[in-house]
Amino acid sequence: MFARIIAWLKGIMARMLNAGDTASLTAGVPLAISNDMANAIQRWREEYAGRAYWLKHNTQSLSLPALISAEMATLVTLEAKITISGSPRADWLMQQFQPVIERLHTNVEYACALGGLVMKPYFDGNGISVDYIQADDFYPVAFNSKGDITSAIFVERKRIAQTIYSRVEHHTITTEKGQDGAERVKYVITNQCYRGYSEDDIGTEVPLTEVPEWRELQPVVNVENVPFPLFAYFKIPLGNFIDPKSPLGVSVFAKAENNIKEADKQYQRLLWEYEGGELAIDASSDAFETDKNGMAILPVGKERLFRVNAFDEKAGVKDLLFSTFSPKLRDESYRDGLNAILQRIEDQCGLARGTISHRADVQTQTATEIKMLRQRTYATVTSIQTALEKALHALLDAMDATATLYNIVPAGKVTLSCVWDDSIVTDADTERVRDMQEIRDGIMKKWEYRVKWYGEDEQTAKQMTEADQPDDDTIMGFVTTAQRNNGETGGQQQ
Repeated sequence: MFARIIAWLKGIMARMLNAGDTASLTAGVPLAISNDMANAIQRWREEYAGRAYWLKHNTQSLSLPALISAEMATLVTLEAKITISGSPRADWLMQQFQPVIERLHTNVEYACALGGLVMKPYFDGNGISVDYIQADDFYPVAFNSKGDITSAIFVERKRIAQTIYSRVEHHTITTEKGQDGAERVKYVITNQCYRGYSEDDIGTEVPLTEVPEWRELQPVVNVENVPFPLFAYFKIPLGNFIDPKSPLGVSVFAKAENNIKEADKQYQRLLWEYEGGELAIDASSDAFETDKNGMAILPVGKERLFRVNAFDEKAGVKDLLFSTFSPKLRDESYRDGLNAILQRIEDQCGLARGTISHRADVQTQTATEIKMLRQRTYATVTSIQTALEKALHALLDAMDATATLYNIVPAGKVTLSCVWDDSIVTDADTERVRDMQEIRDGIMKKWEYRVKWYGEDEQTAKQMTEADQPDDDTIMGFVTTAQRNNGETGGQQQ
């Protein structure tokens, strides 16, 4: 389905070439996503949802794609402190940003699963809300030399009775020269609506007014003096081995897909070993009473225990009524094999050994050894946190621009601060004690401590600590700290 939509969008953009001045703004620009990348995103979606192709005939699964994505999201967002400060506008934006923070873990998990996520703010009539567009509803059109996406298409679908409507929203940034020769940035948003009658039928173009929720949308919106996208793309910062030229990210479990498949197969073998080796009693049909249909009546609640057989007289067991079936299980070998596969998956996903596998030697390891083992996870998580912080900055810029466009609150300084938890390799309490000792020793300043542990910007932290700095009279003992705080000056002691 994803690949078909891409082909359909390419067809739309090709038709735009001769569609008039407005549509020609997007004409001739190919989608910056290959069929291989589109197929991979769709495959990750199915695997994350527990519908991997290798589970078609046996649905028993460890659900590793969902488990790995959720675990990575937890490590990335654990104890995160995100604040916006600097002005009354910053305080207002912090209120609008709060729902983003509350949903951060869930959306980071979706991004980890599919390689990325788009956050797109909009004015909802009262404030600024944020739409979250997952990777299979987002189509990049253009990106700059840094790999940042500058133009994109978003597809929203709604079902009304038997009709499926698709809204195509295209964001693009262009530059044009004025009469004075100066270049001006022009941000254009176009909206188109298509009507179809099945998931595979995109349909024909119709007015936006056919869908009640889209009636207020304008087909074309021109925004002046906004040189950056009014959306933020959170990209998982891993190497894209599927399409190295693509600006899109890849799933955190992309490199481990084959081993995830093998882990599910090994898990199914283990379950079959338990089921096939389950204790049973082979019983002669003569040992039970029968019902009117001649079927043996088994003890209530014990039906699973008995296997009714007609014993073979030639085997010399004519008079044997019961025989116990209790084979030796080979589960330990299966579990060891599964554990080896899980450890390989951890290596491929950038997770420390023991995250999803079992480590028998963990209790004999020293703190230094454990810290070294966690370095792989720390490196992976840190890189994702850096990418997430970049996306949150872009989202705040878009929200700030939206507030200006709709003249919601007066302009003012806006500063975003993100403090990420690093307890994966460092004990937070121990590090706090160490930092406080460094303050006493004069190695660290108080404002540096507040920036690190309270998430304040440098200016705010310095303002908060200035009142705590003693003046010369206090240092010399002429005025006590209590007198200074109460505004008493006192005189020199005799």
